[in-house]
Amino acid sequence: MCLAAAVTASPAGANILDQIKTGNLSYASMAVLVVLGFITLYVAYRIGRFLLKVFCILVGVAAIVAAVSWFLLQH
Repeated sequence: MCLAAAVTASPAGANILDQIKTGNLSYASMAVLVVLGFITLYVAYRIGRFLLKVFCILVGVAAIVAAVSWFLLQH
C-alpha cells in the first residue's frame, strides 16, 4: 500500500483547515480553536518581551563597552 494512496483516501472534510475555511466546526472545536488562539497570543507576547529584554541588554552592554574603550583610548 502506497502512503500517497492512504493520504488521499481520507474522507472529505477530515482536514481541519478545510473545516475552518468552510465553517463546518462543532462548538467544541470552535472553543478549542479559541483557547489555542489565546495560548498562541500569550506565548508570542512572552517571546516578544523576552527578545526585547535581550535586545535592550545587548544595547546596554554595547554602550558600556563603547564608553570603556573610549575612556581607555583617551588616556
